[in-house]
Amino acid sequence: MAQRPALDSLQRAYTELRYGMFICFGIETFYGGDYWNNPTPPAPGTWNLSSLNCKNWADAAKAAKMKYGLLTTKHHWGFCLWNTSTTTYNCMNAGSLRADVVKAYCDAFRADSLLPGLYYSMFDVFDSVDAGYGSYNRAMWNKKKTYIEQQLRELLTNYGPIPILVTDGWAWRMGHNSVPYQEIREFVKSLQPNCLMCDHDGVGRPWDNDIVMYEEPKGVYCPAGNAVASNQGQCIVSQSSGSWFWTGGGTFMTAANILTHLANLEPRYCNFLLNCPPSANGILDQRIIDTITKVGNSWSPNMNRTPLPAQPHAIEHPVSPIAAASGGGASAWNAIDGYNDVLGSTSVGQTLWTGGALPQSVTIDLGEKYYNLEILGYLPRQDYTGSSRNLTGNITAYTISVSDDNAAFQQVISGTWAADSTYKTAEWAPASAGRYVRLQATSTNGNSSVAINEIAIGGRTLTPTTTPVYVYDKPLSQKYGLKKVLFLNGVYIINGNVPKPKSILYDINGRMIKRVDANGFVPDIQRDFRVYIAKAAE
Repeated sequence: MAQRPALDSLQRAYTELRYGMFICFGIETFYGGDYWNNPTPPAPGTWNLSSLNCKNWADAAKAAKMKYGLLTTKHHWGFCLWNTSTTTYNCMNAGSLRADVVKAYCDAFRADSLLPGLYYSMFDVFDSVDAGYGSYNRAMWNKKKTYIEQQLRELLTNYGPIPILVTDGWAWRMGHNSVPYQEIREFVKSLQPNCLMCDHDGVGRPWDNDIVMYEEPKGVYCPAGNAVASNQGQCIVSQSSGSWFWTGGGTFMTAANILTHLANLEPRYCNFLLNCPPSANGILDQRIIDTITKVGNSWSPNMNRTPLPAQPHAIEHPVSPIAAASGGGASAWNAIDGYNDVLGSTSVGQTLWTGGALPQSVTIDLGEKYYNLEILGYLPRQDYTGSSRNLTGNITAYTISVSDDNAAFQQVISGTWAADSTYKTAEWAPASAGRYVRLQATSTNGNSSVAINEIAIGGRTLTPTTTPVYVYDKPLSQKYGLKKVLFLNGVYIINGNVPKPKSILYDINGRMIKRVDANGFVPDIQRDFRVYIAKAAE
């Protein structure tokens, strides 16, 4: 069974790219900018593409010594730049050229030995499922799931290997719970295990991200001393409309300014993602080409930079909870809703849950029991008081417990966190299993009420109890075939035999569930396995 590459190695390879071209191109290019807060998107005929030269983009990127690109396959208005079966609102149904822009881009960049990354907005005002700018919830997701997954399937199966998928319109528009991050991440990784995920959330923290995004026009910058795999995005041309798309001109960054960005960001393991928007004739303005070519003639990557340090422990398989309650029983939904965006010194999209007197707890319902829970992530508040981060209520000491029934809880870890605004994690032995996870704050900054922006829970080999289970009775590296298992009288039977010591139970996706102990038994509550192992053996 193919195994996913180590996330650290993918992140390290990505940061070695150093410098890339963000290509904001779409129906907004012909409209005069991305006025996406208009809930009525332009008519399809607004897309009036009569010529396209993606080789022009790729050659300019190569001359600049960039190593990769990032194309807006679909922005917030929902116009698709590829041959999609999901909507007629796409580049194959308007304009005189009717070219698949994603294909032309991928082909041109690969021809110049550049990697083609893709940007995709989860938020889409054209799709009627979104109900315009209406509220988001799980009921909406149940209607929209097929639409989003089919679009992602097309992008990740029809255009070759994609090194990075940058999503947008998610953490600040609908939240990572109403449109479950868990489901989308698993779906993307099932299609392309090597594809890194990055979200335009403005937080600048490793929250639901393989790669962190710092969005410079929003006032978010990669800090000195950063050692987390990151991008910092900026526009080469600053336009009065604030658009990321070409509108005909504006104030251009100088080559010296771009070189300063590269010098500052390179030692921080942060790629500089420079937006170079093509014009309506499908090519880059000559002023953009001249500027970035000048940069390429002056800059070379520092090959003496030490490799990316070991990365923070990632929740590679997150769970999207169904509910959260405070210690008093009231809803604590804001602690798990997935809204966590921040714009400069103001909060945009951040939704805080604040508790009462200490100790104070939040109990999170995962919806079903999971094996191998092992990591909890805590994102403190990200707002400001004046020009300084507001740290009031940030958790500084905690305990974490798990339960199957929301009654009997077993503590799995306790510890302390710094009072600052950085993302925190707590990790424990992955043997624990449960449906409910309780985070209790025993002290906070100022010993005041608790403040929680977001909580995430999951693991590296996370497995729900409803997943069909198979087993390897040899080390996984030896690639022995999958074998179904039976559970009889407290013993796991594999093809009629008791499993050998140190055998490992895996789910159908290859994630470890349990190891067999020296006596051939799996030390767990046996009834937890019976139903779904029996199903696997039928």
